[in-house]
Amino acid sequence: MTAVPQFLLGRRAAITGLCVVMVLFGIFVVTPILAIYTSQQQEMTDSLHQLALFRAEAAMRPQLETQLRTLRQHGPETPGLIGATSTALAQAQLERDVKAIVETNGGEVHSAQIGETSTIGNLGIVTVQCDLSVPMAHLSALLYAIESHTPYLFVDRADIVAPAGWQAAGTALSNPMLELHWTIRGYRWDAK
Repeated sequence: MTAVPQFLLGRRAAITGLCVVMVLFGIFVVTPILAIYTSQQQEMTDSLHQLALFRAEAAMRPQLETQLRTLRQHGPETPGLIGATSTALAQAQLERDVKAIVETNGGEVHSAQIGETSTIGNLGIVTVQCDLSVPMAHLSALLYAIESHTPYLFVDRADIVAPAGWQAAGTALSNPMLELHWTIRGYRWDAK
C-alpha cells in the first residue's frame, strides 16, 4: 500500500511542477510577447493615421499654391496697406498722412523722422517718429483719427507731456497744448 500513494504523490508533484512551469512561462514569456504585439499594433495604427493626414495635406498642396499665387497677385490691393511701390514712397505717404491727421485736429507737426524699416513675409513695416503738439481737448479726436485711418496706422510708442503747472491754482489754462513724441507704424505690400 505504500507504493501506490508514493506513486500518486510523485505524479501530483510532477503535475504541480508542470503547472508552475506553465504559469511562469505565461507570466514571463507569453505576457511580454502579447504586450509587444499590442504595442506594435497601436504604433502601426498611429502610423497609418499619421500617413493618412500627411497624404491629405499633400493632396491640398496644389490648391494652396493656387491660393498663394492669387494672394501674391492681389496683395498690393489689400485694404489697410500703404499703396506705395517702394519703401521710400511708403515712408513719404505715411509722413504726409500723419501730418494731415494732426493738422486736421488742430495740432502741429514740429518734426518727423523716418524710422527703421523691416519686413515680415511680404509685408514691409514703415515707421515715422514725430514730435507734435495738439490741444488737450483734441487728443482723443486725434487718437481716433489715427485708429480709424485707412491705410491702417498704429502708434508704437507715445510720450505725452503737458506744460508745467497747467493745473496749478490760479492758472487759467483750460485747453493746454500737449507735446507728443510718437512712433507711428504702417504696412505696405513688399513683393519679392
